[in-house]
Amino acid sequence: GVLYLKDFAVLVTDSSGNPVANQSLNVSVSPNRYDKGRWFKSPIGAAFKAWVPKYSTLASDVTCISEDTNKNGILDSGEDLNADKQLTPGNIASVERTITGGADGIAYFTLTYPKEMAAFVTVDVTVSGIASGTENVYSRPLVLDYDSADTTKEEVRPWDSPFGVDATTDTGDDSATAFTSVA
Repeated sequence: GVLYLKDFAVLVTDSSGNPVANQSLNVSVSPNRYDKGRWFKSPIGAAFKAWVPKYSTLASDVTCISEDTNKNGILDSGEDLNADKQLTPGNIASVERTITGGADGIAYFTLTYPKEMAAFVTVDVTVSGIASGTENVYSRPLVLDYDSADTTKEEVRPWDSPFGVDATTDTGDDSATAFTSVA
């Protein structure tokens, strides 16, 4: 497939740690940051085990923060920092908007995103709900994960970052030592 689907569970409890049944929750996902880079063979100097992502270390690439600073999904004035006429990385992941927990206080949702974004994008996943008149919000950054099965075939190099590898040079050697920054 071309997408990854990652399942999550949320446990809703009261102040005593008891499950809250049938709680309705709102879920959202928004881009946080992105990286330039590509995959290299690992380990270096030994029998191949897996491809590993290596990120650009050029100073201008290290802080590739999401351009959607107000998180409204719209390209607003002053947000297009790389002048590509779109928000980078953009809204590249989705979740169910509303979920409801079961009798055990557990609610489930699925994060869906394109494979080529895996390892190169960090998103913020936020879950919120109202209990006893108080809104509770929990958010955490999450690097989009990849399936190890996509990185263990030596003859098949995984995808490059969709945001580029232009700040690096690849000497033709697939080992991580070949990944060096250029000015």
